[in-house]
Amino acid sequence: MELYSKKMNKMLVIALVGIMSIFVGACTSDALDDANALADNAAVKDALVKNADGTETVILSNGEQIVLEDTTTYVINFDNINMTGGFDDTMVSRGILYTGYDREAKPKDYKKYLLGGLEKYGINPTTVYIGKFITYYKDLPVSKGYSLLPSNSKYANENSMGFNPPSLNKVGFHTTIPDTWNGYETGVTQIFYVNCDISGIYWNKNVPCNPDDLIWYFRSIADE
Repeated sequence: MELYSKKMNKMLVIALVGIMSIFVGACTSDALDDANALADNAAVKDALVKNADGTETVILSNGEQIVLEDTTTYVINFDNINMTGGFDDTMVSRGILYTGYDREAKPKDYKKYLLGGLEKYGINPTTVYIGKFITYYKDLPVSKGYSLLPSNSKYANENSMGFNPPSLNKVGFHTTIPDTWNGYETGVTQIFYVNCDISGIYWNKNVPCNPDDLIWYFRSIADE
């Protein structure tokens, strides 16, 4: 009986040690998860640093740093109803198509933006993004006595058209007319370049499309 009792005690000790090991392991795992979560939150918090001179510095996940001299957060709400607005598709079927761009104008500095209505492009309306609106130009040929009519239509594949400035609430472009006729009108559109978000995650993304993929549909109509 004494030998049996000793064996039982030994087995109980081993069982208790096993249970404690599992419990400690679980606690360690939970502690690690909590620590990782805190580290992630700290990383988000520390991605934006306020400088003594009033500027802000965004520290990216790839080690790059962006200094924001303008610390305003600009809010732009894109109108989804008008994102594909334009002329009837039958007009586009008689139109002219050009692609790409000839020139670009990049703002010097990045700014902070809240962008609503762009969820289909992966943009979260509650996330602050660091980026810039880049303007792209394309010289479109026109005969003397005619003017160009942009066909900002769903038929033209909205994902390959920029935002029509200055309102930016429509996909498409407009044209500028030179003071002296030179055989061209210039198409003007904008693309938003996302460098990163406020947490420091590097994006390197063009919205709604890459500039090399831009399409310009238009019609040539006789002047009255």
